[in-house]
Amino acid sequence: MIVIRVTKTGATPDIAKRAFNNIKKRAYKSVGLFWHASGMKSEHFTDRGRRKHKYTPRKGERLARSSQAFKKSYSGRKLKKYGHLLPLVYSGVSRALALSGRRVTATSKGMRAIVSAPGLNRKHPNSKVDMRDEVTRVTPEEERTLVKLMDDRITRGFSRVKQRSVKVYR
Repeated sequence: MIVIRVTKTGATPDIAKRAFNNIKKRAYKSVGLFWHASGMKSEHFTDRGRRKHKYTPRKGERLARSSQAFKKSYSGRKLKKYGHLLPLVYSGVSRALALSGRRVTATSKGMRAIVSAPGLNRKHPNSKVDMRDEVTRVTPEEERTLVKLMDDRITRGFSRVKQRSVKVYR
């Protein structure tokens, strides 16, 4: 009788589901941490971020600064009280909270980058402004960067798999 023994090592097509899920989970976690650390999150609080992410215009934003209507508007009051017109920033408390934390929860099916700023989660029922949506928007360019990072992490994860399977045919 002839016995044939086939040994497979590394990232073979029949890689264990658990190993594959762990690779995806680690990849998602690294993508979330990259979003927090790379400046993608902090850019949301700048004028460049306002244009890039196409935020909903605030009241008075398009009015002449010398007009009476501007001075009574949200933008006018913010400029007078705090001296700036930065997007998603009124007093600066929510921006400080949002930029301070880097929490990410990841599973094999996706990830959630947590921005701990309760002030950005409120939405006035009569307003079109959704700050939560605005602070988490990702442009197509950023999406390409994150997808490339995800692909690199998964490829690197496969190269590190030390799985070994042996099948004997008699």
